[in-house]
Amino acid sequence: MQRTASRTDNRSANIFTMLIIFFAAALPTQLSGQGYFYWNTADKSKPWVTEINPAIVSFQNTEFSIGLKLFHVGFIPDNAFGMRESRISFSAPFYLPYDIGVGVDIRHFTAGIYSEISSALLLSREVYPKLSIGAKIALDHRGFAKDQFNIVDPDDPLINSSLGLNALNLGGGIYWEPGQFRLGMGVDHLNTPNVGLIAESVYPKEVTGAIGYEIGMFTPTLLLHDNGINIEYGFAISFNKPQLGQIRLGYEKTMPVKLEASLSLDKKSQLHYGVDFPNEGTSGASYGTQEFIFSRILAKKPIIGQPEILFSTNKLDIIYETHERMLDPGVIVADIKESNELLAQYFNPNGHDEDMVFIKAGSLGEYETDEIKRDRHLKLVNRLGKNLYKNPKMKVVIWASQETIDDAKEISYLLETKIRIPEYRISIAKLPPQAEVALAGFVPGKKMSKRLPPRLSEEQVMIYFNVDTRTRKTYGWQFVIKDSYGKPVRIFSGDGNLPKSLSWDWKDMEGHNLAGGVYTGFLKVKANNTVNRNAQSAGLPVYNIKRTVKMKMTLDREINLTDRKTDSESEILDTE
Repeated sequence: MQRTASRTDNRSANIFTMLIIFFAAALPTQLSGQGYFYWNTADKSKPWVTEINPAIVSFQNTEFSIGLKLFHVGFIPDNAFGMRESRISFSAPFYLPYDIGVGVDIRHFTAGIYSEISSALLLSREVYPKLSIGAKIALDHRGFAKDQFNIVDPDDPLINSSLGLNALNLGGGIYWEPGQFRLGMGVDHLNTPNVGLIAESVYPKEVTGAIGYEIGMFTPTLLLHDNGINIEYGFAISFNKPQLGQIRLGYEKTMPVKLEASLSLDKKSQLHYGVDFPNEGTSGASYGTQEFIFSRILAKKPIIGQPEILFSTNKLDIIYETHERMLDPGVIVADIKESNELLAQYFNPNGHDEDMVFIKAGSLGEYETDEIKRDRHLKLVNRLGKNLYKNPKMKVVIWASQETIDDAKEISYLLETKIRIPEYRISIAKLPPQAEVALAGFVPGKKMSKRLPPRLSEEQVMIYFNVDTRTRKTYGWQFVIKDSYGKPVRIFSGDGNLPKSLSWDWKDMEGHNLAGGVYTGFLKVKANNTVNRNAQSAGLPVYNIKRTVKMKMTLDREINLTDRKTDSESEILDTE
């Protein structure tokens, strides 16, 4: 195959065309080598880094960059190619659902008759605090301008744009910041090799990696690049002061020494300048490059707002309950147990927050006349009235089954109309399943006392963390509950998103139930590398409540049972 450039001087044209073909063959290796130090995949603030490591998109702001790179060729007279590379990059890491970041990178390289255009869609997600993965979907177009040649082979894929010039380029990356370390890796050309003229330019997949360690404002980094043919090593060191800018220096034996400087024009704008100094591996092909970049932050990455701590209750009670049960002299315990008139619930109360009296609806005997029913209602209402008038806070619970619901309604009506008891103090409840009456220890004429284990007014307390921002992402959080002496009694911590709520079982770090006192919650949130959020809750008092539940049975046919609460004066007992 013969290619001849359109020139008046055929001899000069042949020489010039040979140089073009030779140089184009070397483009994927030598010229792209001018920019190899953008493959520092562990520097998230470096321009164009997302093209080779899309995982970094999640760690950027919403920003765009536009740049121009000039190649100064040494063996082409008068720099006839006018080789340059233009780029545009855009990142938007926090607008899509599920914390997916998106970016776009467009690169256009031109060298006269040869050009490359690459357009890439970048996706990234932080799957774990400070660890993200990314994917790249790019379309690459390479080729020569066939109108610059007199003779064109229609089957040449580099000339005929319908054959092999458009290639799908798939890539991926990972980025991690464990402590002061910075690790990044990117894989390019997962599916297809680059298009080239000779074997050296036909790359399989490329793997690039970097590991750096942040020491104050300096970050030294080791670099690795596997282009499918050779594995190259290098190093880079960067100095970063956000108020001023950055300086980066990189070196690798077969690549140029690269120096970059960034100047912060204001809090959101930067101007970058980069230059390559050829060394022994590149001086024959180039006098170096210059690169000019302008970047602008459109919106900074949102951080979690000031949190507020709320408890599900304003106070808690630790209830110390004692049951006192009494029988009048002459009462036969066996007769009570065989009676169908007694509810086991009277003897096994779970305790109540209010004073209550329980009665059971229904007749006392198998055959009850209207007159007996009327006398029963009258005696019951009169007795209840005396108790209710003595204790204005006491309430009535009438147990009823499906068969006795009408009788319960009549009793409720009489209490409202005859005794003038307000409706809100009367309740009709479904009769619970009958359990065996616990009468062990009951002796007629004597009082039995039993102290129950302490119990909490709420077994679980919810703790809510409210923030005024959509994001709840953190770089670590810790919630500490302290007693009135400032001693931590329980600690919760985690990474990632701040939870909306926590459940506390009122146990300390050793699994013991807490004593009375005042408890306060302290929340510390690391919003990012420079911002911390602190919050303190209001004091939550825990009261010790002493309660006595008295139950008495008389010789009357009716059972006068009360479940009363006698609370001693509430007190707060602080314990060390």
